[in-house]
Amino acid sequence: MLKTSMLQVDESTTSSQIMSIIKEAFQSDNGQFKFGIVGLHPCGNLGSMLLKLYNNCSNISFINIVSCCYMKLSFESNLFTGYPLSHVCLKKQFKLDYLSCETACHAIENYVSKLKTENHHHLKIHAFRAGLETILVNINLDLKHSAVGNVKYEENMTFEEYCDRALKKMNVQIPKSKMKDVEKMVEASWEKVVKFYSARLFLAPLVESIILYDRLLYLAESNSHCNIVPVFDCKISPRNHVLRAEKIFAKEY
Repeated sequence: MLKTSMLQVDESTTSSQIMSIIKEAFQSDNGQFKFGIVGLHPCGNLGSMLLKLYNNCSNISFINIVSCCYMKLSFESNLFTGYPLSHVCLKKQFKLDYLSCETACHAIENYVSKLKTENHHHLKIHAFRAGLETILVNINLDLKHSAVGNVKYEENMTFEEYCDRALKKMNVQIPKSKMKDVEKMVEASWEKVVKFYSARLFLAPLVESIILYDRLLYLAESNSHCNIVPVFDCKISPRNHVLRAEKIFAKEY
């Protein structure tokens, strides 16, 4: 009888830990047990960690993942490096940063649809977020790129209302005077923010492709058949590319 087991995967997770929990789940002592990894939107480094576990554990014969939240990847970290993974990109010293990876995470098709309709004022939410970022950095530089709450734009929403909702789970107090000053700036320039944001999105597919092809090369270098397939409707799931790999030697068992 199949048993549900849980394991928190991080940079220290080993192949033996994976095998132990798999044997427990399937109640099997078979050391040749074959299985695969399926990851739907593993966030940031988790996608890279799953790929490394796939490569390092001989019992894992295939992997299918659709990654997300690229801005949470770590770069040149002492603990774990989420990008780059492949020897090709490491040798050429390819580099990405937080802002470029953050750009690669947006829903371009939905954004374009709003630009083409009367709903373009909903994009004002991006100016609100930029204004809030300005305030947070001024209060404390450590608050830069904080994971604030996700807020959906509503008709006639004010900047103050947005900040209250976005900071609901954070212990941060914003002085009213500072909020009013930034609100005036947001109201005067939000359309410019939308234009700049739109220009940034031209580079989004390029950045995502760099990350995905680095992962594809990493798998290919380890003797796997692999490809990238757009499986989902990108209007429903913007991160719609499935990275698939199967170990070539797996068929021998």
